[in-house]
Amino acid sequence: MDIFEEIRKKIEQKEFSKAKEMAEKIEDEVEKYNSLGIIHYYEGKVSEALEFFKKALDINPVHDDALFNYSKVLFEKGEYFESWRYLTRINNKTWEVYDMLGDTQLKQNNPAMALYYYKKAAELSNIPEMKEKYQILKDKFKKDVKLAIFCLPGLDNFIKDIAQILSNIYDVKLVVTTDVRQIQEAYNWADIVWLEWANEMAVEVTNKLPKDGKKILCRLHSYEALANYPEKINWKNVDKLILVAEHIERILRDYHSEVYKQVKDKIVIVPNGLDLNRLKFKVRQPGFNIAVVAHINHKKDPAMWLQIIGMLRKIDERYTLHIAGDFQEIRYANYFKHFIKDAGLEKNVKLYGWVEDVNAFLEDKNYLLSTSIHESFGYNIAEAMAKGIKPIIHNYAGAKTQWPDDLVFNFIDEVIRIVTSRDYNSEKYRSFVEKNCSLEKQITSILSIVQLQDNNRTKNKSIHKKSTTDTENSFAKIWKEYSKIDSFTIMNDLPGKSLRSEFVSLLERFFILNKARILEVGTGTGAFSIELALREADVTGIDIDPTSIELAIRISKDYNVENVEFKVGDGFKLTESFKPQEFDIAFNMGVVEHFKDDDIIKMLKQMGEVAKFVVVGVPYSGSFVYKTAKETAQKLGAWEYGFERDFLTLEPLIRRAGLIPLHEEVIGVLAEPFYLRRINPEWVPLKIAENLQKYFQGEKVGSWLICFATKWPGYADEFLKLDDHKKIKFESTQISLLTVPKPLVSIVIPVLNGANYVKRLVDNIKRIDYENFEVVLVDDGSTDGTADLFERLIKGEPKLREKILIIRNKENVGTFHSRLIGVKHSQGSFVFFHDIDDLVYSKGVKKLLDDLLNFPNKKTLLTVTNALMSGEQFNGEIWCSNFYKNKEELFVSEITSLSGKFSIIDTLIERIPLQKAYEELAEVLHKVGIIKMTIAEDTILADYLLLEHFVEKMIPTFYTFLGYEVGNLQSSSKKLLERIKQIPIQISFLMVMSQKEKLFDKATLNQLENTVKQSAARIYGQELGQKFFENYLEFKRRFSSILL
Repeated sequence: MDIFEEIRKKIEQKEFSKAKEMAEKIEDEVEKYNSLGIIHYYEGKVSEALEFFKKALDINPVHDDALFNYSKVLFEKGEYFESWRYLTRINNKTWEVYDMLGDTQLKQNNPAMALYYYKKAAELSNIPEMKEKYQILKDKFKKDVKLAIFCLPGLDNFIKDIAQILSNIYDVKLVVTTDVRQIQEAYNWADIVWLEWANEMAVEVTNKLPKDGKKILCRLHSYEALANYPEKINWKNVDKLILVAEHIERILRDYHSEVYKQVKDKIVIVPNGLDLNRLKFKVRQPGFNIAVVAHINHKKDPAMWLQIIGMLRKIDERYTLHIAGDFQEIRYANYFKHFIKDAGLEKNVKLYGWVEDVNAFLEDKNYLLSTSIHESFGYNIAEAMAKGIKPIIHNYAGAKTQWPDDLVFNFIDEVIRIVTSRDYNSEKYRSFVEKNCSLEKQITSILSIVQLQDNNRTKNKSIHKKSTTDTENSFAKIWKEYSKIDSFTIMNDLPGKSLRSEFVSLLERFFILNKARILEVGTGTGAFSIELALREADVTGIDIDPTSIELAIRISKDYNVENVEFKVGDGFKLTESFKPQEFDIAFNMGVVEHFKDDDIIKMLKQMGEVAKFVVVGVPYSGSFVYKTAKETAQKLGAWEYGFERDFLTLEPLIRRAGLIPLHEEVIGVLAEPFYLRRINPEWVPLKIAENLQKYFQGEKVGSWLICFATKWPGYADEFLKLDDHKKIKFESTQISLLTVPKPLVSIVIPVLNGANYVKRLVDNIKRIDYENFEVVLVDDGSTDGTADLFERLIKGEPKLREKILIIRNKENVGTFHSRLIGVKHSQGSFVFFHDIDDLVYSKGVKKLLDDLLNFPNKKTLLTVTNALMSGEQFNGEIWCSNFYKNKEELFVSEITSLSGKFSIIDTLIERIPLQKAYEELAEVLHKVGIIKMTIAEDTILADYLLLEHFVEKMIPTFYTFLGYEVGNLQSSSKKLLERIKQIPIQISFLMVMSQKEKLFDKATLNQLENTVKQSAARIYGQELGQKFFENYLEFKRRFSSILL
């Protein structure tokens, strides 16, 4: 009897001490620790068992028994993902391993993968119970949905596994053919159609076959976006566009802009995934064998391989390049044959041709080299990392978002450093792929997409009221899905950020938010809390769902927002966690509508106890758009928010909660139209235009009802004293009424030949809902009598006469210098730049001043959204600034798009620092010979304000708008040749200043400059784009001579 059998018997007899004594005598340390782990496990000491298994794996990370035992304990502790990770590393998998792999997936809500593993377990096992388990679960999860996947022959390598796995849930047909009859039959059979690749197949199906209520998914990989396929596809018939990487979306946006406008709301990113069970992991060391796994063509830049191995050979002749790939271009076959011989690389370069078994080929390799200039994913990279091999990856567009930065190189000399470095961590490489590139993760995302499309397809499903638990489960799923989305996307979702901005502005009508202590009850993504924290409030956000809190913390860290705290908490038990009136304001948006009256009252009572004021936002019953969209989605089974109510008023419930109603108001001017995406996305801009028209006329429009209340009569009395001149300021435990200042605002309007817009300008100025302003109109050499007409009309307006100053330039100096002249003649504390052909929102100045009260010591720029107009009518298109994490991210966006990304028009800027910055910049432009600027003149000033720290913080706003006239053909910004001359001034200035301020390293600057050239050609065409780039280089030379 061997020692392991003796230990087993002692365990069965529960003689654990004797079993441990025997285990300690085992010479092999891995077997010793594994045995001790087993003993402690059966003794009930799970944590100790885990530590012993971990010790065994620290010595031998691929010991199958230790891996299985470690995974089993992790599973029992509820760490299902970690359990799965280590199970995939087991080389010799038995049915028990596949059974447990299935269990990990079932626990992670991935039934398709669970059934995939259970099927393998059933096939390997002779135990009837395993086969019964598989069949029972298959019957449970099987859906009566027919999914047809269409693919051209030879391109099905990325879809085979997916089709097989999805067939455990759905009826799946993988149709790999060009036969029209087969395609037609499968299409007619299907409920849901999957077009694998956005290529000829997608073009034919979307244009020639009727949609007939089917849901159509199209997956675009890579090469399709680099050709003209997107323009040929009928996107109206496509319900979801699946992209495999974020940078592929950028390619669509940059090179297929018209298509992108059609599909941007249909896009979902689902990264590719590997079956990690097929790739043998082991801990590896630095060595001399470098692998390449790739077709040999221009996309892979194979000439670089030979350069790299040539340099490495000079360091050590043992370095060898092993190339698994076939020549797809004769020119490279000829080049390799010549160069390898002529450069004496015969011993250092080995060509294997195309290799089927990549796992075996990579087994003795130390590095994987990828020099591609373009990839959507790079399976060879992921496969190598899964095996514990260190990859060396050229910095293609998207590489740094897909792979660890320290494995990405720009220049060949960096490859030498990476190869010769002793920094080699196989565990790190495998873990990265497990967390980011698994087949399991890919299938989870695909399942959610297919399920959503099935829900949307299904008609006349009965609608059941959800219980509180069901609602919580709905939101748990929602936050889980949101956690997959990057912070930038969440913060810049237009309906979301516009609603947040309006909500903040409404609070600012009554309260100074700076230093206010605010509690958000049901924080979700945390975006509302973050928006308030940006106003210098001290914010706490709670949510019952830990996933929500993790998400909110992630976003706040990404945006470096410090005065906000997120933690798990129950909105029905606030008094157990917080003191009476611990907060000045307790609020939530989109929370209480998911509960019945008694629960709403309970939450309102709790909020009323812990805060001086309560603010609650709920869906508004008066919004026909909201109600119709919700009802439509519910009938289709596509309403993801569970039980949800809407209200005309909350006053009865507020009173039943023992609170005093203070104010109710409707908001959501831009948020409301986006509900129409659930019915017909083409209606969204029409509703935006209608809402903006009403908003500019002073009407309250939207889909959200905001209610103010308090439990405390004293605070209610103070609230009712408020008017345009007073606001509540929170000071420690007290409140006070602050008389707000009404500073003079100088509205500076440069104009050249704007007579057609003078009457509208005068009418617009008359409606400004703020008394203390002046208008400085700078006529820049008009020949159509603009200034005379303006002066004549103003004489008929007694209330405006004293507020107007007209300056007539003797000669045309351009918009840039005209604005500067206007600033120099201004008397106001703030300057408000405006253009004659645009519209001022009447309450804009007042709302901006309310917002700026929160930043007494901070240099903040509030950017205003452009609502596009044609003549007197809004057209439903919106141009707005984004929330950027830092100025580097902002400047990269400006440089790559060749356009400004934040505006200084129709907002308020302190005059004295503005004038100083303006004069400094004017001097710089003068030194480089720039006499006048009429295009990008506002952007270059905005950049300078940020670069030279006249502005420290930039916040997009959506409570005020600039009515931007797109129909004025005389506008300088619409003149193509002038754009090619003048935009390079701004771009070159930004590049030189970025170099001066050391915002980017040299490699990044070079990359950005290449992007400028490419973007110019894309936007203006090859010939004009080249002229643009030549102008850029000239101005860069000039700016460099005086700034660097």
